[in-house]
Amino acid sequence: MNAASPSRLQDFECLFAQMQERLECLPPPRSVAELELSRKEIEEIRQCFKNLITDPRLWLTDSKPRRIKDDLCASPSDVIAGLLLILGAEVCRSEGTEGAVWPYVRECLPPAFETEAFPGGQPSADLKDALDRVTRKLKLRSAIGWEDSLEYFNTLKLQFAFTRRGARRRLAEWLVGLGETAVIRALRGADSVHSAAAAPGFRSLWCVLKRYRAENLGEDEARRFLEDSPWVRGDWIDELLKQARARREQLGVGESAETGSQTEKRDGVHFPVRLTLDWSGRDPCFSLELDEDEVESIVAGWKAQRLRIAIDGADSLIWLRQSGAWRGKRQIRLPNWNAATMTISSMDGGNCVDFELGETGLNDDLLVFDINDGGLLHAQARMKTTRSYALLCDDILELAGADCIDSYDKARKFGRRLYRLPVDWPKTLRLELGGLVYWKPRMSEAAVVEQLDLVVSNSSPASLGEKRPLVIDGVPNDASEISLLFGKKAKETPTARFGSTWRTEGEIPLDVPLLTGENRLRVRVRTAQNNRCWPAKTQWSVTGLAVLERDKQGGRSSGPSQWKICDRDASLDRVGGRLRARVFTPSDGEGPRICEGFRSAAQGQRPFDLSRFLARGDALKTQGGLVLAKSVEDRGCVVRFYPRILGRDYCSVLLNDQVEPSDEHKIVLWHADADRPIQNVNVERLRNKNARCSEWVLSPYEEPLAWAIVFRGERIGSHWRPEKLAQWIPRHPTTETFALLRWFKVPVLGPEISSAFFRAIKENPVDFVRGWVGNGGLPCGLKHTETTEELDTVVRSALWQTELSYPMHADQILRLFVDRIRVQNEDRPDETLHVLAARRMAGLCPPFAWRVLRKVKKGKKLARSAVRELPAVADDSSHDKRNAALQSLRCDSRRRLTCDSARLDELTKAFLKYMKKRRCVEYGKRFSSTAVS
Repeated sequence: MNAASPSRLQDFECLFAQMQERLECLPPPRSVAELELSRKEIEEIRQCFKNLITDPRLWLTDSKPRRIKDDLCASPSDVIAGLLLILGAEVCRSEGTEGAVWPYVRECLPPAFETEAFPGGQPSADLKDALDRVTRKLKLRSAIGWEDSLEYFNTLKLQFAFTRRGARRRLAEWLVGLGETAVIRALRGADSVHSAAAAPGFRSLWCVLKRYRAENLGEDEARRFLEDSPWVRGDWIDELLKQARARREQLGVGESAETGSQTEKRDGVHFPVRLTLDWSGRDPCFSLELDEDEVESIVAGWKAQRLRIAIDGADSLIWLRQSGAWRGKRQIRLPNWNAATMTISSMDGGNCVDFELGETGLNDDLLVFDINDGGLLHAQARMKTTRSYALLCDDILELAGADCIDSYDKARKFGRRLYRLPVDWPKTLRLELGGLVYWKPRMSEAAVVEQLDLVVSNSSPASLGEKRPLVIDGVPNDASEISLLFGKKAKETPTARFGSTWRTEGEIPLDVPLLTGENRLRVRVRTAQNNRCWPAKTQWSVTGLAVLERDKQGGRSSGPSQWKICDRDASLDRVGGRLRARVFTPSDGEGPRICEGFRSAAQGQRPFDLSRFLARGDALKTQGGLVLAKSVEDRGCVVRFYPRILGRDYCSVLLNDQVEPSDEHKIVLWHADADRPIQNVNVERLRNKNARCSEWVLSPYEEPLAWAIVFRGERIGSHWRPEKLAQWIPRHPTTETFALLRWFKVPVLGPEISSAFFRAIKENPVDFVRGWVGNGGLPCGLKHTETTEELDTVVRSALWQTELSYPMHADQILRLFVDRIRVQNEDRPDETLHVLAARRMAGLCPPFAWRVLRKVKKGKKLARSAVRELPAVADDSSHDKRNAALQSLRCDSRRRLTCDSARLDELTKAFLKYMKKRRCVEYGKRFSSTAVS
């Protein structure tokens, strides 16, 4: 094929047939790496995609097999997906990072294909279906169907095992069992659950590298094997051999392989920083060293040019993108030992991700540092008395067997102990817990001591906060007594033997401190030879949601931070976005996707900000359907309103923070009075309920429908009475009512109010559009402050939920949308504004746009264009905006039809087929009538 010529389907079919014939010579299951493609062959496939000019949707959706060569048959979607998988694997292994693959695949595609195949940066439903079919057809290794896994991400990585950049940074850790990816474990046969993905050739490669690291194999023998292995390229060999023996002093050679990394994220992706200690001066200094590759993987899909990296909300570093690479400092000094969160965000405010600093190991029972380079070692790594180390441990652990060891006394105020071991420290040194040995250094010259692999779990699935007996697995057969030690005071709980396991005699509450490791858990094991304490792994089967205030995490509160378990039958208050939440599920892998209604808001088992939620009353669930809260609402800074009752001659408002009222603070009351519903009230005086709350005292009033605290016209907190509002709204479906519901941030999509809200919209749709889309009906002095997405979710839900007709009001509704568009497009002509308004309406609800526009003058053409060209946006818009609009429309369509993606695709195809047939019939009728005339 000429590199400059456009690609046809026949070009792809020819290449696919060649790949299929070569794959069939390999035993199944197989991987793309085993094809051993040359760089010329890879470049030929790349050029084929680069020259693609045909609409890719026609090929991706065509699953009908056709003969491509001799007796080889494949559908167009199989051909495209198969070659894309092969190209993507080869590109990613050479150029990608361990945490990001799709950005490098997308770079190989023309813009039209990228938009169609990767909406929002991820594979489309059509592409996923095609990948599923082609991996089965070609008998390639696949992660599709793996539980708790990034299925398509891991499917691509199973084709090449690891990237060159990943091996440069982590091969030494992988070879000693630290931070292995799920793909490496599966390929080398260490994952019994996914044993079908094991690759004998890769297992041999791994054994050679481990033997080379242990110096049981010479360089010449290792090099000859690597030269013959399809899993590495020839120009990687020198780097791999170098990294295979890197950091032997710190990490050892890998006898204790399956212990897990301190810096590995619990959802399978590496943490982007590692903890280091500098104790060259009088005071120790803890720092975070950023991993450039991991940060690049995290922000691969972002369009930002500047990154802000903050510790507990305080800015620490700024990174700039220059010439395609990030520039900035790589070291962050920790401001205090209780730092909780690191945030990476784009400075335009578009993207943000949080990381819990406890995952660096800072809060673990014991950390061992090599003072020479400041690096963190595994607690069971071999240590030499000729080197100097530092031990950071819990305050409950005491150093024994050594005299005159330097310690840092200020560590005690953080509940920790910090020791510095000089050169020639005694071999009798150890850490004890209540007189029992908890840890001994593993000496380089000493014989290997067997370490107990103890696992503590709950006896049966439970909800967060419930009590269950705890089960201990991995106990040696000769154990005569087992106890669990809880917390910093090492409270002892006895256990009894049940078959091959041990179980606590009483039930233990499965609360947040226990599940997160804040409440330390250790195991005391008594055998005939010794009596020791051991650390234990945990494996919980618990579901639930808990929230934690961000202010308490920052150390500005007078009391300790407290996690509050949320009742799944109650509403979750967003509190103005100042809360942090954490979801617990039985998953040990990627973590669940958390949805507000049908909108994906967060993912994983890490704490996240509730500011991500729109808080208009939608239910909070996991993607699997597990209900976490019946609705999400936002009351801001307020708790409740106390009316004049129980003999009190005043009213009061309780706030959840210490806020001093000023002249610019007002309280707005919404009364059940149609003539004068809104009343502004000044605060008379302030009462402090306790150290964390304030109570503002007012004149006596009857309890209103809703009330809010206002600062300079903006609502900062509100409260409402759902049962009274549900009665009021249908009787007063006016512009003012809709505008006030919007301004008070009433959860109108919640179960208490939604039915009344939708009835009012159906009765008076024009006033709804005027009050919710425009700015009409809001009393003077008040200002709307919601985001566009928050506004759209209510408008979209309302338009889809209500069956509306607009024969008399179409011109008014279109004019309201045009006026809204005109605010940001003052210099554009009316004709352009009508087009933009039509697209805006179509993006919210195509049936709504069609019903309205077809009733206005010259509106049918505008309606057809808006609905048919929904992906089109204004000239200054980006692909991201278009994809976001399409994704929101797709999610809403699925919601109204209560179906999954596959079913939605099926219904869409059926509808398009019906419309095509209908157009043909209408054309035939018009032709017949014209002929008769």
